[in-house]
Amino acid sequence: MLPTAVREATPLKYKALENAIKAKFSSVKCSGQATPEASGKLEVVVDGKLVHSKAGGDGYVDSPDKLGKILDAIGAAGGK
Repeated sequence: MLPTAVREATPLKYKALENAIKAKFSSVKCSGQATPEASGKLEVVVDGKLVHSKAGGDGYVDSPDKLGKILDAIGAAGGK
């Protein structure tokens, strides 16, 4: 079981992303935290590697391609 962190996200966006990850990889651990000083900051870290960053230009996870990139990274890291 690999840790997967979804950090510094708004609760609604985080929960939707967590649900999508858990639907494919039920044993992956997800964690998140709200950032009161930053609105809408969303980062996804898989096995210590940043794979998605809203602040870095990836935007919200709002398309199948963006979600697929995250799910592919989890699968490549051995997620189940």
